[in-house]
Amino acid sequence: MTVKIRIVYLLLMLILVSGSLYLAAQIDKVPPVISGVSDKTIIIGEPVLYKDGVSAVDDRDGSLGFTVDVSQVNPVVPGQYTVYYTAADTAGNLCSVSAVYTFVEPEPEPEPEPVQSPKIKPLNPYIPGFINPDKFLNKPVTEGPNERSHILKEDKRPIAVVLMEDYPIEAQSDELAALCDEVLSEILTPEMTAYEKAHAIFYWIKGHIWYYDLDEAEDWQGTAIETFSTHRGNCFNYFSVSKALLNRAGFHTIDVQKIKLAWRSSHYWLLVYCEREDYGWGWYHFDTTPRLNGQDYLLWTDKEMLRFSRQHGNCFDFDLSLYPRTPGEEP
Repeated sequence: MTVKIRIVYLLLMLILVSGSLYLAAQIDKVPPVISGVSDKTIIIGEPVLYKDGVSAVDDRDGSLGFTVDVSQVNPVVPGQYTVYYTAADTAGNLCSVSAVYTFVEPEPEPEPEPVQSPKIKPLNPYIPGFINPDKFLNKPVTEGPNERSHILKEDKRPIAVVLMEDYPIEAQSDELAALCDEVLSEILTPEMTAYEKAHAIFYWIKGHIWYYDLDEAEDWQGTAIETFSTHRGNCFNYFSVSKALLNRAGFHTIDVQKIKLAWRSSHYWLLVYCEREDYGWGWYHFDTTPRLNGQDYLLWTDKEMLRFSRQHGNCFDFDLSLYPRTPGEEP
């Protein structure tokens, strides 16, 4: 009996030892593995995807979730920050890895290329289409743009010889130049012809400024700055913005004013040195002020302006002797 008891006891002990060894073999001591974590450089302002491309896998539990600790990161301040990734399996085994995220300032945007001014200088000292009076009169041309008029015996018409330096482009204030550059950068391209640039400027003004009767001003640059903001005004406002944009684009201009009379209002517009397909280079009238008839006064000759003026109450009644003649037929 004693022998049997001993045998049973030994068998039980063997079973217990075997079970303990089996259970010990089943205990999970292997932590999961986190992959895809690497140091990165981030441009401030761009989205940061901390979990993009990162995964955690356990040999027993398979795919696992993981946490990302970004408590040390300030994504709006340049610098290097440590980001911690942690994963745990069901047995409580932990895996923790880290990566350095470097945040840098974005590169400044390149400055836009300056608008190329049209080449509008004449090929010779005299404006094409005008007669040189020295060819007919044996006396030198006197100084001053308004003193260069002569009466030729052949046709009795005043012929004005105007050099480009007689009408230099006026310097603009920094504020006005910046406003003009903003508009010109949107509507002009370097490959455009002088006519195309004048056309673009003309119709930008027509489409962005509305007529509103205001008190008459004298400072054209200040008036232009105000008009860029309010987008409204009278003929002097239209005149001022036209002059600002044309000059900034490289066009030479001459101020034109209707003959002042006590019983009628003033009116202002420009002569611009440009090119027309039919007459070529020369001074042409440029008036963006709208009228009820809807007519556009873009690069008109003296004859066209005065013919229209006579048909509409002398609206463009100006002193021809004060300005260079335009190409085309005599008014």
